Amino acid sequence: MAFRYAKVTLVEKPQTGSKTMILQITAESDVFLSGVEIDKYGDEIVRPKADVTKHIISKDLIVKRVPMVMNLTYGWLEKKS
Repeated sequence: MAFRYAKVTLVEKPQTGSKTMILQITAESDVFLSGVEIDKYGDEIVRPKADVTKHIISKDLIVKRVPMVMNLTYGWLEKKS
């Protein structure tokens, strides 16, 4: 299974600002985007007291979405060209 990766920026909130994260997309529908948060090397980011950091995001909240691919030479994610 080939994984799809995307850098997602969510809507700005007055107190906290916008949030940007890299997701390994596991499922996508017309309304929601579901994925696991990862770092630029493709490793899952796991918060304390959590097994996995999975996000289910409404597409209405997404301001910017940049497709990413794994660079096989250096082993990190970069913008898809």
